Amino acid sequence: MRLSFIYPIVLWLLLLLPLLWAFSAATYRVQVARLGWPRFALLLTLRSVALAALVLALAGTQLVRPVDNLTVVFLVDGSDSVAPAQRDQAVATVNAALANRREGDQAAVVLFGQNALVERAPGDFSTLGRLTSTVLSSRTNIEEAIQLGLALFPADSQKRLVLVSDGRENEGRAIESAQLARARGVPIDVLQTTSEDGADVLVRALDAPAVAREGQEVRLTARIESRIATSGRLQIFNNNELVGTQEVQIQPGSNDVPITVTGGEAGFDRFEVRLEAQGDTQPLNT
Repeated sequence: MRLSFIYPIVLWLLLLLPLLWAFSAATYRVQVARLGWPRFALLLTLRSVALAALVLALAGTQLVRPVDNLTVVFLVDGSDSVAPAQRDQAVATVNAALANRREGDQAAVVLFGQNALVERAPGDFSTLGRLTSTVLSSRTNIEEAIQLGLALFPADSQKRLVLVSDGRENEGRAIESAQLARARGVPIDVLQTTSEDGADVLVRALDAPAVAREGQEVRLTARIESRIATSGRLQIFNNNELVGTQEVQIQPGSNDVPITVTGGEAGFDRFEVRLEAQGDTQPLNT
């Protein structure tokens, strides 16, 4: 066990004790003559103990008992910049760490994007499984993830944060939360996920006629660019409503895919396509 102080600067007030003793020594003969030696010694002892106790209380004195158990909070990046393959790799990393934990150790998992959510609260579990939390994935806010991770730690264990991310922060300031963790004595380990730039499939453009008659078939052209030969499925939306799907075969380079849909009622229509391609490691641009 050891003593810990919340406000250690207050301990300077213990220098008042020598002043108390010096004053008592200066008035020793008068006080002994008036009180007698036993009462003088007792009063000096009580005053010294009371002053020391007051200073220790103001300093926030704590008796800290060392603990061997460890709680690890894994911060897993769930933003769009992390491909599903890399997210699966992150889950595998967490499971490997859980398999090697000591008896009595605990773990927790935070999934984050623009916001941060508790995927698993601190506990004794051996497998993470599939991530089920749904975060706002358009942004990456590491600062909020670290803050939530710090809030999850129990008081009676050692603490460690493990950040699994590509590090592409575009919201918040992770450095400020990292400094807070350092001030609390919580180390942060970083496992950086790597993207696979060689397998990228994206929808470059969608061409549509400027004018079409009501109820007429509308011919669209989706321009798909790919670095690999693969297959996929196009989802076609009209004014944010799914109106059809189409299987496509994709070759390396530029691919023009014709799409035929039925026009809506009179007015402006907004067409959109989304592509789910096998082997694509950059879901942000599908």
